[in-house]
Amino acid sequence: MASTWQGAKTGGGDPSRRMIDGTQNEDGGRALSRFYLYNRILGKDRFLVWTK
Repeated sequence: MASTWQGAKTGGGDPSRRMIDGTQNEDGGRALSRFYLYNRILGKDRFLVWTK
């Protein structure tokens, strides 16, 4: 995620890219925010994300 220290905006890894509309972008941002809050992730905390 671009909001992480190793995210796409910092050049970490080889990100995939795909266009999404504004609603999908907002929904994804809200879900990510809930993930950070629920898991108590703060600045520079390490965490892993698995995707299917």
